[in-house]
Amino acid sequence: MIKFIKGGGIIMTIENNYINTIITILENHEDYHEINRLLDDYHHYEIAKVLMQIDDDLKEKLYQSLSIISLTEVIEDLDPDDAFILFEQMKLPLLINIFDHIETDDLV
Repeated sequence: MIKFIKGGGIIMTIENNYINTIITILENHEDYHEINRLLDDYHHYEIAKVLMQIDDDLKEKLYQSLSIISLTEVIEDLDPDDAFILFEQMKLPLLINIFDHIETDDLV
């Protein structure tokens, strides 16, 4: 985690900033294409970090907003234990679609 110290001793972390921004995007936008466009500025790893912190409704919105290829790349950036937790919660058609696109070496 990278930290910056600003005047007055206020500490702001980049991680908290992007996490809060991504959550705000998901909470404040309803159009899946708009969410996808806004999230395009973020790395899959950053979205993966957020995915493990949001509730089921926002997860579903995120799943609907990302292309299956982008969602698969997000899943590939997760810790295997976290990915397994998500797989257990996912609807079967989405899970099958992800497994159709996931890199073979990421299945281990």
